[in-house]
Amino acid sequence: MKYDTINQIFEIWESVPKMAKETGIIQDTLYGMKRRNSIAHWHWETIIQAAEKRGVTDLSKEVFSRLVLKERAERLAA
Repeated sequence: MKYDTINQIFEIWESVPKMAKETGIIQDTLYGMKRRNSIAHWHWETIIQAAEKRGVTDLSKEVFSRLVLKERAERLAA
């Protein structure tokens, strides 16, 4: 899958509570990141590992980096 948005990463899981359970990240933290459309870099590896346990092998730090750069470019263009 080509990830074009942060929301697509959240869609790997059926729900934020399920993602929280599998990543160990607090639900409120995940809801905040989803609302801000930004995942803190210190959570990237945890999310990648949890996604791999679900059989998702194409999520990487490079994907997160590309999405961060895309979001910044869109903000600057606005």
